[in-house]
Amino acid sequence: MFFYYRIFTIRPAPLRLIGPATTLVAAVRCGLVVYTGSVAICATSYVAFVLKMHSWVLVLLARAVIDTVIAAAMVGFLLTARERSLSRTTRLVDRLIGFALRTGLFTSIAAVAVIICYKVMPYNFIFLAVYTSFSKLYTSSLVSGSDDSLLFVLR
Repeated sequence: MFFYYRIFTIRPAPLRLIGPATTLVAAVRCGLVVYTGSVAICATSYVAFVLKMHSWVLVLLARAVIDTVIAAAMVGFLLTARERSLSRTTRLVDRLIGFALRTGLFTSIAAVAVIICYKVMPYNFIFLAVYTSFSKLYTSSLVSGSDDSLLFVLR
């Protein structure tokens, strides 16, 4: 939600809707996660769960699309700001672009890896090895810009 809010506040008027749109997609995804979890608990076996929910699980992994849209929106805004900035602030904008890439690129790559592993091998648990690292990836991406100059700019 932090990244969605940042997009909402930094983008100009027509592109400002990217923030609420990604929030809506994330809320729908949250509801689907709860539903899928309840189906998984009631399933008699993992194979039965995969047969029943295979297409829904791929929808749940739309995290890659959400992260990519957020990172692209932030980098797009910063690239347009870089063109208008003075030479002294160009370095700071470059660091902010790096921050935006760090916050969205690694999580997008991990989400794509989960989708590929699940699509290629849906009947084993290889995809869970990457999926369980998401919480640490999101935490790392949130604190990756702990540099004092970045915190000053983001306040």
